[in-house]
Amino acid sequence: YTEGHLWRLAHYGEQLAIAAGFSADEQQSVRRGGLLHDIGKIGVADDILRKPAPLTPAEYAQVKEHPERGARIIAPMRFAREVAPIVLGHHEHWDGRGYPYGLRGEEIPIGARIIAIVDAYDAMTTDRPYRGALTRERAIQRLRSRSGVQWDPQLVAIFADMVERGQLTEPSETDIERCV
Repeated sequence: YTEGHLWRLAHYGEQLAIAAGFSADEQQSVRRGGLLHDIGKIGVADDILRKPAPLTPAEYAQVKEHPERGARIIAPMRFAREVAPIVLGHHEHWDGRGYPYGLRGEEIPIGARIIAIVDAYDAMTTDRPYRGALTRERAIQRLRSRSGVQWDPQLVAIFADMVERGQLTEPSETDIERCV
């Protein structure tokens, strides 16, 4: 599941970056951010990540450490300067109630805002240990309902339009090979 999630996020994120008018270099950073956004979860126990019930406050505190841990893991990589802000900020919320720093609005790096949207969409449209997948339509409703609260409203509008027009595609073998 995790591998498929990462490939989908890289691909969805790149598609949203293209639709938002990003340069080729920015698109590549978003693609890499999608692949690496959850690398910090390597330090979270599997039983927490796979838990089919709500997390305890202590378990949730462990999960909330993954963006900072991930940014530290990728710090020595040649592309860390562009990708670490995406890894670090993908759980920040437009209204400032996210983590790890409570950034709000445009303080959140735009690549992180993109990955936050596509991460939520992919989580909603795939089965999880704690619930079944939602339809694309229901997932878009949820994104729209939290637009301007959890996610960047302009990016949600672009992404929702892409999905509703049938323009969002799943990654192909060629897309995956290009990311490697």
